[in-house]
Amino acid sequence: MAEDPDQGPAEQAGKRGTLRTRLAGVPGRRMMSRVSIQSKLILMLVLCTVLAAAVVGAIAFKTGRDGLRAGAITRLTEIRAAQERDLTAMVADLRNALMIYTSGVTAVDSLRDFTVGFDELQKEQITPEQDRLIADYYTNVFAKDTQKYTGYRLNVPALLPSSNAQRYLQSFYTAKLPTNDQAIAMDDARDGSTWSAAHAKYHRFYREIVTRFAFEDALLIDARGNVVYSAYKNVDLGTNILDGPYSRSKLKDAFTEAMSSNDTDRVVLTDFELYQAATMAPTAWLVAPIPPIGKPQGVMALQFPITKINKLMTFDGKWTESGLGQTGETILVGEDLL
Repeated sequence: MAEDPDQGPAEQAGKRGTLRTRLAGVPGRRMMSRVSIQSKLILMLVLCTVLAAAVVGAIAFKTGRDGLRAGAITRLTEIRAAQERDLTAMVADLRNALMIYTSGVTAVDSLRDFTVGFDELQKEQITPEQDRLIADYYTNVFAKDTQKYTGYRLNVPALLPSSNAQRYLQSFYTAKLPTNDQAIAMDDARDGSTWSAAHAKYHRFYREIVTRFAFEDALLIDARGNVVYSAYKNVDLGTNILDGPYSRSKLKDAFTEAMSSNDTDRVVLTDFELYQAATMAPTAWLVAPIPPIGKPQGVMALQFPITKINKLMTFDGKWTESGLGQTGETILVGEDLL
């Protein structure tokens, strides 16, 4: 700033003092004036180092996260493949067991004897008390259990047994034995019928099959589609799977396919479906013809063991030990999402 020659020394000194005061009052300028070049360089180096460390850390975090995710996916893929192998092996074992059972003389003889006994029961007179016993079971046990476990309300009158043989068998073996433990333990109702005589002779054989392999049930179905035997005496005992109340099921399709097969090693495996006779539980079947081949006298149908599948898919509850941690699980889902 140029000095005014017309102003005196005191006035000029006052203006210079004002300028110094204003400069001193600006903090940024005062601080920058006090920071040396060396300090500025150090500050810049520190900032660059921090920024570089942050970038490297972010990259390392992303790389580590991606690596962990890839490792987890690889582990899950390995578990899925192992589960698939184990399930395939289990199904193969069950198929082979069924082929052995149906090719044996016991299956042939038992189906023949149960069919003879079933036909005789068609001539039996059913008392009103037996009908009331059956209706009470359907209303207060079967229908209530179905609604309790699934929320599904059954049309009981449409499901009640219609043929004499079915009514007879269910009055002695279903309504009087409301639990699976009771039904599987009963060898003879001691009613004097030919069917009960066959049951006393062969039931132990089929009881061994269902308990050893954890099958949900074992059925013998004659060539006409009549369920002439059930290990657990469920409500499909005595029904006809071709035109009865449970005819709209995969069991019917498997029966038809097995009966038309000329293959001695033929075993039909159905997909799971909600089976009304099993309180709407997901149900699948293994079905094989009983000789003679070419004109089988019927089939043996084994209800797939849900408990064994659950045990396999859940690693028997040992999730962590199997590498799935606290939250991982394996689920078996069909094309129909069942």
